Amino acid sequence: MEVRGDDIMKAFRKLKKKIKNAGLMEELKDRQYYRKPSEIAREKRKKSLRLIRRMTAQREDDRLMGAKRRK
Repeated sequence: MEVRGDDIMKAFRKLKKKIKNAGLMEELKDRQYYRKPSEIAREKRKKSLRLIRRMTAQREDDRLMGAKRRK
């Protein structure tokens, strides 16, 4: 990365954004310790269930709010 006009902070922000978008920090955090494949799969299932519950609750709220508006 090239720093132009002695603007180090701008270059640093760009670097941080590129690292975040590439997912490097998350990968480093995941690889810090060994985790069994079954543990990874279990966490993935938990995460998907939380997402499904959240989406279902949101849909239900939207449906109820829509019914109130129609009255």
